[in-house]
Amino acid sequence: MRGHAITGALVLVAGLLVTAAPAANAGAATPFQRGTRYEAESATIVQGRVEKARRGYTGEGYVNGSNRAGSYVEWSVTAETAGPAKILIRYANTNRRNGRSDISVNGQTVAEDQRFPGTRWWRFWRTVSFRTTLVQGENTIRVTSTSRRGNPHLDHLEVRTLTAPPTETPPPTETPPPTETPPPSETPPPTECPTITPPVETPPAETPPAETPPGETPPGESQTPSLLGSPPVESSPPVETPPAETPPAETPPAETPPAETPPAETPPSETPPGETPPGETPPGETPPVETPPVESPTPPGECPPPGGDTEIPTAPGQPVCQDIGPTQLSLDWPVSTDNVEVTGYDIFDGGTTIAEATAPPVLIVGLTPATTYQLTVVAKDAAGNVSDSSPLVECATTEAEDTEPPSAPAELTQSNVTATTVDLAWQASTGDPVSYLVRDEAENVLATTGATSVTVTGLTCATPYTVHVVAEDAAGNTSEPSGTQTFTTAACAESVPQQAATLSEGWTIPWDIAWTPSGDYALVTQRDDFKIYKVTAEGQRTEVGAVPETVTTDGEGGLMGIAIPSTWNGTTDRDIYVMHTAAEGNRVARMSFDGTALTDYRTVLTGIRKNRSHNGGRIRFGPDGFLYVTTGDAQQPSLAQDPASLNGKILRITREGAAAPDNPSGTPVYSLGHRNPQGLAWDSAGRLWASELGNINWDELNLIEAGKNYGWPTCEGECTTEGMTNPKKTWTPDTASPSGMAIVSDTVYLAAMRGQRLWRIPLNGTDAGEASAYFQGVHGRLRAVEKVPNANTLWLSTTNGEGDRLLQVSLE
Repeated sequence: MRGHAITGALVLVAGLLVTAAPAANAGAATPFQRGTRYEAESATIVQGRVEKARRGYTGEGYVNGSNRAGSYVEWSVTAETAGPAKILIRYANTNRRNGRSDISVNGQTVAEDQRFPGTRWWRFWRTVSFRTTLVQGENTIRVTSTSRRGNPHLDHLEVRTLTAPPTETPPPTETPPPTETPPPSETPPPTECPTITPPVETPPAETPPAETPPGETPPGESQTPSLLGSPPVESSPPVETPPAETPPAETPPAETPPAETPPAETPPSETPPGETPPGETPPGETPPVETPPVESPTPPGECPPPGGDTEIPTAPGQPVCQDIGPTQLSLDWPVSTDNVEVTGYDIFDGGTTIAEATAPPVLIVGLTPATTYQLTVVAKDAAGNVSDSSPLVECATTEAEDTEPPSAPAELTQSNVTATTVDLAWQASTGDPVSYLVRDEAENVLATTGATSVTVTGLTCATPYTVHVVAEDAAGNTSEPSGTQTFTTAACAESVPQQAATLSEGWTIPWDIAWTPSGDYALVTQRDDFKIYKVTAEGQRTEVGAVPETVTTDGEGGLMGIAIPSTWNGTTDRDIYVMHTAAEGNRVARMSFDGTALTDYRTVLTGIRKNRSHNGGRIRFGPDGFLYVTTGDAQQPSLAQDPASLNGKILRITREGAAAPDNPSGTPVYSLGHRNPQGLAWDSAGRLWASELGNINWDELNLIEAGKNYGWPTCEGECTTEGMTNPKKTWTPDTASPSGMAIVSDTVYLAAMRGQRLWRIPLNGTDAGEASAYFQGVHGRLRAVEKVPNANTLWLSTTNGEGDRLLQVSLE
């Protein structure tokens, strides 16, 4: 089997849209009339997906387009007769800066760089409108992003007939935002949170959105192809009329709209234009008896779960692969159950989200031929609760029918050799190659590109290289290698890793390393047997005990991080700290260690969700004496943006488990918006740095600051979303998948699991310099990195699942 890779877009078929293919639209099948609505999820979607994470949408969801120029949604609408029409597009855009898109009708641009003004929060929906002329029969209306920020969230398009054509064609206009002072009868818009109406017809209990702290960033939108968020939950009787049933109020384009109030100043208690305020009584009906609103315990700016549902669905049953081909397979599984309703499933390959479905079976396409996939499934309900993972199934795609490889690339040349980079160029292959791989003599892949030239980065300084290039086609066929080029990289700076020596053998996934303050020995955790071992500087290994109440997740959980306070002495201070998986979730615990044996297990912090993958797990004492804890999103990305959740965060707590006194939120949360942070280390100025595993696109090195939001799931890698903090360095997951890290002399040493190398990144204040790689492919997957006290030496641990080792690396 070839190495594991995912190429192209993954397209799901299970009652869901197929990317770049039109889906059936019941509304589009009938002649349009005044107020005919066409849902975005039933349109053609290119570079985007259907989501349900933000309440207040109509139909079965809305479209979250990819953050890139050129992504679009295209509706097909049918006109009974040719003539003028008014088109309204309902959208949400949390950014206070305007979104920009081109709007075309039947291939002709009618609005270039059209503004979609910010709506302040995703849960506020607005419309833009324009007039156009439709032809008889089928018409197409497309909204195409013109910036790398992508389209806004698109809910639906509405077509309205006009009684007479306009005298001229004015540009598209926007419905004005809410005025600054709402009428007394208005209440927060129904798109803010789902409204549950009690039988006595009293107004619903809500947390007034006006209490949202200024500047607070709302939960973000996922940029992975896997998320189904929380759809609205229908009310108990009497049934409440959804806001979608009331068409947006028209703003004639020819008229001058009212003065626009900037979205940032719009009071959140207002009802957006075109929405039916839930506090108003329709004409002819008796208004309900009013009672004072009940204060909600939900944190400001957050919607409570529908009906207070916090029960997770049952785990899906054993998945089974069927109808396996070179690039696709069908996955089936016994369904989950829920106290309310299961609304969807996410499919994972290892810890990477690759698919979604509303129900089994699901057809997954865009896979790589002759490749083994490790597939699991999680279920989701309407409140956003996510189940535990299903059992794992391994499925291997078949060989491609096309077995003819491309021709070998020709005339390979080199130039501009530095300590860590080289420029290469070559002539193109024939046979429709889709990518070129630059490889060294051991066939380690140094770079991948679709072009015929590349700057290879991450090379090891003062090292001779002999490289070649191969071409690969869509079926995975690889050409013969090109000719070779030989060069030696420039001289090294200081603190460069030398050859790694084996210190200790016979391990199985040694997860973390922590030295005692004296530096006499280290404690090493072993993930899957839940044991802690004492290892001397010479490599002598002794078991000191197991951590009680630890369980496995049959994946990434178990016994993970370990930390020893700087005050530990084995007599008057015996506490050591661990992070492990327990029956109810992940925990931080402490045990007494006298230098010989572990005793006196005590729980320090609970309430951290677990799952097969994305458990975080690293813990370290900072220079301030507080304990820092990394937590993963537990395969539920929305938790990373939920300030009330401990998942998808870096936490900062006291030795007793309380929030550190000056934490920005008054809770254990120190930073949020993390997918699966792993490494923690401080530079000479006391700045905290952390490594983080991404999904499909980018792994990250982040400079962590109190209260900052690091973007997941809205951002993976760099993005321009307001309120999100960009990483200082990124890698593709095949070259990194980072875990532990250490900082020595203001240089980061970062262990890569999937990348099977040690990265070296010099720091310059708050900036990260050029990265270089060491030991690529030599020792397999690397997990832990820790500096040896009083020595210019690192300890590394491998994490290959068997025959693992502790390695010792000197820095010179």
